[in-house]
Amino acid sequence: MLVKWGTEIADAMGVECFIEGTALAKRLYESCGFVTVPKGMITIPVPEKFMDKPVIQYYFYERPAKAEKATE
Repeated sequence: MLVKWGTEIADAMGVECFIEGTALAKRLYESCGFVTVPKGMITIPVPEKFMDKPVIQYYFYERPAKAEKATE
């Protein structure tokens, strides 16, 4: 709901959107028109005491500006 709300505001303003998120949410963001930025993945170093945990990776996503919505 928050992604939809934010993209609706951006569409009304005619501006592009940028977000960062994990690969787990990729399907959600792509369903809202976002694409991953080329070479937009960052990996967070894991401290030694947490080496048994999975590596944390984030992606930067962008969504092109859409034309302003017509008011009814």
